[in-house]
Amino acid sequence: MRSTVLYIVLALSVFAFAGDSGTSVKANLIPNGTFDENPKDLVGWGLLPQDGSVKWVSLNAQRGKGILFSLSKRVAHSTGLLFYSEFIPVEEGKKYRFSLDYRSDGPEPKPFVKGYALFPDVHDKVERREIYKKQIFVDNVSSEWTTITMEFTPKNPIYEGNYEIKWVRVLLYAYLKPGKIYFDNVRIEESE
Repeated sequence: MRSTVLYIVLALSVFAFAGDSGTSVKANLIPNGTFDENPKDLVGWGLLPQDGSVKWVSLNAQRGKGILFSLSKRVAHSTGLLFYSEFIPVEEGKKYRFSLDYRSDGPEPKPFVKGYALFPDVHDKVERREIYKKQIFVDNVSSEWTTITMEFTPKNPIYEGNYEIKWVRVLLYAYLKPGKIYFDNVRIEESE
């Protein structure tokens, strides 16, 4: 009996200590940021282009699925390639962390977070409109899996008080050099 009580007290102490360690994992606000949620359908993201330039592919056993951009020289030196997430609810003025993994044999990753508010158009029809954006800048392109990160606070002082940013979208974007670039583990989480 005494050993059972001691075991329970010890287990509760370990649990309480772990809870106070500050190592809690924050929730990813991006549905299907790993691209593995549904093996038959790419949920949480836009439609893939029909030309095959952006594909949902199996990466390897550890990583599961990811997104592959194949940039021709013509596309790399002009528009580049892009792929959007669906809209993700956020709170204006709150701090967030955006991160993703990438691997490239040439194209430069230029991922963005774009913020949207409700705006009336010229006919007073209310629609979402982009009023905020922030980009992760990469100094050296890596051919190994690399995690890139940035902090952001969706806020636009021009519209503050009139239009509130209620959603963000992730824009996976690459250009400048031809080749292949892979994306995986896309995350937005609340920051401290």
